[in-house]
Amino acid sequence: MLRAMARWTLLLLCTVACSVARTPETTAPTEAAPPPAVASAQTEPAPATSRWLAPVVESAAWLDHVATRAPAGLSWRGDLLDETSVDPLHLADGTAGVIYLYLGLSRATGAARYREDAVKAAAQLLAELDARGPLPRATSFYYGLGGVAFVLHELSVETGDPRYDDAARALLAKVKGMAVRRRGKVRFHENHPELLFGDAGTILFLEWAARVLGDPAAHEMSLEAAESLVQDAIVMKGNRLDWSMRRDKEILLPNFTHGAAGIGYVMASLDSPPLLTVARKAGNYLDSVAVVDDLGYRLPYGWPLDEWEGRFDLGYAHGPAGAARYFVRMWQVTGEDDYRQKAIACATAIVASGAPEEPHSGFGPEPFDPSYRFGLASALELLVEIHRMTGAPRLRETAEAIAAALLERSVVEDGRRHWPTTRPAYVERPGEPAAYTGFFQGTAGYAVALLRLVELDHDARYLAQLPDYPFGGDADEATRTPAPAG
Repeated sequence: MLRAMARWTLLLLCTVACSVARTPETTAPTEAAPPPAVASAQTEPAPATSRWLAPVVESAAWLDHVATRAPAGLSWRGDLLDETSVDPLHLADGTAGVIYLYLGLSRATGAARYREDAVKAAAQLLAELDARGPLPRATSFYYGLGGVAFVLHELSVETGDPRYDDAARALLAKVKGMAVRRRGKVRFHENHPELLFGDAGTILFLEWAARVLGDPAAHEMSLEAAESLVQDAIVMKGNRLDWSMRRDKEILLPNFTHGAAGIGYVMASLDSPPLLTVARKAGNYLDSVAVVDDLGYRLPYGWPLDEWEGRFDLGYAHGPAGAARYFVRMWQVTGEDDYRQKAIACATAIVASGAPEEPHSGFGPEPFDPSYRFGLASALELLVEIHRMTGAPRLRETAEAIAAALLERSVVEDGRRHWPTTRPAYVERPGEPAAYTGFFQGTAGYAVALLRLVELDHDARYLAQLPDYPFGGDADEATRTPAPAG
């Protein structure tokens, strides 16, 4: 395994001196006017303007055009082509995800309109939270109150208005109040231990709140819930731990959102030596099921369905774009270079996959999904971050090729850009046309991915650092200079 990863690392790094970056042709965005200098919550924009900023601005223009103008402010229907859909509020597909984009774009451009629209969206979000009552997955970070609290805190940082921070703290109190204590365990979700919908994501939010909002009780609760999560683990020979996506039946999806990679990331983030040992055992399991060869480090989609056989995704949910986050976090915490090498091998798997064109035979027969949650958008993002770690031009070249391919898939009308698609297989009426607005599946997510290229070109950070994102903010220095081993 190590020999294959080292071979990929050398192949990438040797291109530093000899690679010529590819320039996207007809699909490349036009140059935008330089943004005004502005003091940002994280950094100031560089004088030169990235060519990728224009399509992000066009995406925001489309989101503004299709927004629901409600009495309190702005909101967005999840799918504009689904008349039955409500305006979701959460970070994954709803208003909170658009606020996240707007705050990043405000910092990148200095334009007041994005901050103002974020304020309007927050007003409607808070009004709807009061009117609707508990969200269906209220304790989840991406689909519940945690992600909403996160963006409200970031809005407080951006505007200096303490009311948004107060609202974030009130939502934290609600999440803490939803803990269920039973038979010595602390749980938030009856059936889901994993990061996307379940307890692992809630733990990550609590730990973020403990650190950023200064709530030590949130840290203690996160440790209690993590200990309960350890009791849910499937113990295997060879110091390996895995978790089923659900507690009521065994569904093994080893990657980031539903399996050992995401839970391992959470365990490594809690500043607890015993839980770091749990995180290591999760990594042992990942290594035992991974395919590591000339195509990089690849984790299977999962078991037990026959249709998952031989399937290797690219994106945040089930592919190297997510799994690499675990390895980077472990490298940051332990300083052990083996984890760094595996993160690089995840990035090189994306390069070897054939993206953004047809998949290599080692990645399954289906075309690459373009979305942030499942495919090319988050793969682009990882390539940018590992390029920042290593300086390997080939990673940047592939990221820009993916960006150009994503722009080819978009539609621009009157300076407004969006991504038409079809409804995925796991929802009602699969295959029907859709026009998603949000972060995970829609235009906001594509714009976030493109904004990572803007950050790279400007050598800056504009997007707030999500708690499951081990790059940016405080993590940048840790990523460049990890702690000594041991």
